[in-house]
Amino acid sequence: MSFKKIGLVCSPLLLSFLPLGQASAQGSSADAFAIEEIVVTARRREESLQDTPIAVTAYSEDEMDLRGHLNIADISQSTPNVNIEQAAATGGLSAAPTVFIRGVGQLDFVINTDPGVGVYVDGVYIARSIGSMMDLMDLERAEVLRGPQGTLFGRNTLAGAINLISRRPTMDEFDAKLTLAAGENDYAQFNGAFNIPITDNVAARVSLMQRQKGGYVRANPDFYDDLWLGDDNTTGFRGQLEFLPSDAVRVNLSADYTRSRAAPSPMIPLEFYPGAMWPIFWNGGQWMGMFMAGAGGIAECATPEGRATNRNCYGPVHYRGKESYETTAVFYDIYGDFDPDPTNEVDVTGGAATIEVDTAIGTFKSITAYRGFQSDFRNDHDYTEVALFSNINDDFHQDGRSQEFQLVGNALDGRLDYTAGLYAFAETGTEVVSLIGVNGQTVTRRSAGTEGRSFQRIVRDIDNTSNALYGQITYHFEQPFHLTVGLRATEDTKGFDVTAHRDFCVDSPDDPANPPGGVTCNRDGVIDRNKIDDVYQRAAGSTTWSEVDPMLSLAYDVNDTTMVYGTYATGFRDGGYASRFPEGIPNPITSFDPEYVTNVEFGAKTELADGSLRLNAALFHTTYDDMQVSGRPADLASGATGIENVGVGILDGLELEAMWVVNDNLRLDATVGLLDATVDSLSQSGGSFTSGVYLFYEDGFVGPDGQVLTQSNCPSANICVPHAEMVLPYTPKTNYTIGVSHRLPIGTGNLLTRLDLIHNDAQRFRLEVNPAMQEDAYNVVHASTTYNSANEQWALTFGIRNTTNEIYSTAGSFSTTGIGTAAVNVSRPREAYLRYQYWVGGR
Repeated sequence: MSFKKIGLVCSPLLLSFLPLGQASAQGSSADAFAIEEIVVTARRREESLQDTPIAVTAYSEDEMDLRGHLNIADISQSTPNVNIEQAAATGGLSAAPTVFIRGVGQLDFVINTDPGVGVYVDGVYIARSIGSMMDLMDLERAEVLRGPQGTLFGRNTLAGAINLISRRPTMDEFDAKLTLAAGENDYAQFNGAFNIPITDNVAARVSLMQRQKGGYVRANPDFYDDLWLGDDNTTGFRGQLEFLPSDAVRVNLSADYTRSRAAPSPMIPLEFYPGAMWPIFWNGGQWMGMFMAGAGGIAECATPEGRATNRNCYGPVHYRGKESYETTAVFYDIYGDFDPDPTNEVDVTGGAATIEVDTAIGTFKSITAYRGFQSDFRNDHDYTEVALFSNINDDFHQDGRSQEFQLVGNALDGRLDYTAGLYAFAETGTEVVSLIGVNGQTVTRRSAGTEGRSFQRIVRDIDNTSNALYGQITYHFEQPFHLTVGLRATEDTKGFDVTAHRDFCVDSPDDPANPPGGVTCNRDGVIDRNKIDDVYQRAAGSTTWSEVDPMLSLAYDVNDTTMVYGTYATGFRDGGYASRFPEGIPNPITSFDPEYVTNVEFGAKTELADGSLRLNAALFHTTYDDMQVSGRPADLASGATGIENVGVGILDGLELEAMWVVNDNLRLDATVGLLDATVDSLSQSGGSFTSGVYLFYEDGFVGPDGQVLTQSNCPSANICVPHAEMVLPYTPKTNYTIGVSHRLPIGTGNLLTRLDLIHNDAQRFRLEVNPAMQEDAYNVVHASTTYNSANEQWALTFGIRNTTNEIYSTAGSFSTTGIGTAAVNVSRPREAYLRYQYWVGGR
């Protein structure tokens, strides 16, 4: 680390130690650090964080402000064994995050795949990854629950859940919080939250946000004057109306809207595979002349030197490394024309009506909700200056409706707590994907004139329902034991319909991508839009699963400040259908089964040193059955990649969280996550499965030739990997954070400084063993200094994110047989910012 970097890291911290004014005893005592008591609803009832026998990390609004958190991806940096990256690797959309907890999550964003981590906003489930990158707008708190939450939260929470709770209106008095921020790379943000009492029993709350942030990966400068990938332009609104008809009845109506407009995600190519089909056909000359009339250098493209220097070749000349913050990608619209301003668009809407009624047997709650999104986005996958393969989601939308009834109460003079519920969910959605590329199906040509292009459109429709009945009871014994038993019964039905539409050009009869009888394109290679609705292939399926998730937990109060617990819990992720069919849609369509997680966990929560030191720990052993992975099921035509249930994984880990208030003006906090993720067997796939060129196999597996398969007798077309060497994605062996908060009283105000170190060990983004899909260990440091005014009415913050300018990958995708490239999303560089906050009516 250079001296310049050390200075950038330390400068905000040093400011708080400067003798800027006389310390005031009154100011010191008014804002002294203390261990914050947080009430959570991780078990659908309000209880202290320290009394909850679950591995849960909770952040209050003040804590998120202190750490500079903007969205759920920022929260993950402070939480052990949680990994949330702001873009899916293949889609090019920053609003479709990659979310993993304890090594289980979702890699693919397509509409018929489900998350492994549930995201909830005020009790409402967000069913799709698109739209789940929630901004932390006017939140009371955020809770991250680790481990399966199948009993109370339901399906698709086999890894855990993220529970966001908004600040609700109050009838007391008008208050407001305003935030203005600006910084490097065109960063500007406004947040406003207003509590508006209307009558003695009616109040409203309105929250607004607008954020603009410039991109940081430059798109091909020969095509774009000033296009930077990874930018952010987001607008959000949330409105609530709270009504209290009586002391026993509370009604909350809410609506929210988020609008995001951004360039494609910041992917940079790292590797080139000359033996893949695209490079072979391009560099061999079969396709080059069709795309680039009169282009020279075909002979050069047959040599490594030519592919490294001649921009007409398909090769390393287009790959410049993460440090370059530049890509040669070129983006096209849905009809194959050059797009001078590629913009990914997402609009998310939601609404809910929540009614709570206090009765003699407990609190009855009804949550009626709608959530949906509309989006279109694109990505380039070959990273050349010609659109050999572009993936364009020109219509991706979903509508989800849910109804939940809950009863939460207690009996036997408070010794028995109970929760019961009914849940119903239904969603429909469509994903329209336009593929502009090659592989015997589609071709796009950049040049004008009579040369044409061709096109494939895939339409994926879903129609899903989920119904559940659940209950959980906790009995508090006279001795300091607390026994919890829970059960949830779920019935899910998934319907999937997929159609393929094609349009071919035949103006070049020798084109290997033109089949006989293709359709002639219009002049200048523009596709005849009247022909793209011709159905080429179609298949559909519908499947129903019934699952039961039990939970058993025993907690023991060692004393008034220490609790230990043991928990057994399960969860599952729905099965489904294959999505991608480059060589044709099979009929009947290929399906896969649900996957299951069983978790055994032992934990402890304690406060020591008169409440100045909090230590929480969790030790877990997770069995991951019927794992869903990207593979090539035997019933999927022509070796296409789908989802396959392959076997059993084992995830063992330890999580530690500590917070120590050293004195009134100094607080230290730290987290540690240890994770050992292994593949125990490939029993469900018969002892082996393939993904691309990779052949994964169990010890002793007998291959087609009757011989026991080893790496030494691996088929020439494959890369053989024994299952003992398989590593699950997003499972760094160690991750930890260290935080320092220091407060310097200045008169009746104070200077509050925060320093965060975040460490992640090496991790893979894919199951396949590919060096480009692995990120080495890295460290990220954030620093900030905030002056809080004497009357706590305003605060001014200077901060630096990624102070050492660490460059690291966050997600990736690759193809060694078709496109012949590997690319990764790259982290944002160092960025400094100023933030001003103003409170009306007190903090």
